[in-house]
Amino acid sequence: MFILNELWDNGLDPSTRFMRKGSRYAELTNRLNQEEEKFCGELSADGQRAYEAYCEAQGELEDIAESDSFIKGFRMGAMLILDVVNPYHSQLPTEKE
Repeated sequence: MFILNELWDNGLDPSTRFMRKGSRYAELTNRLNQEEEKFCGELSADGQRAYEAYCEAQGELEDIAESDSFIKGFRMGAMLILDVVNPYHSQLPTEKE
């Protein structure tokens, strides 16, 4: 398995962080939960099952996208470090030349 996948899958999951009380994120999460309760209250039993299946699939897609973004960001950071520590050969003359 790819080491960054292992790092993500074995407990380093930024999306599971606790949210700060009173933050905009907490407010939106609360609002979303309230709207979902209203929405589901209007659905039939079949509609609720379909919505739950939709939400589950959407959650899986989001997990894949978040994991991929984490890996891409981590790799970009590593490339930046390598770019800084490796020698740079300018195409322009330097003072020593």
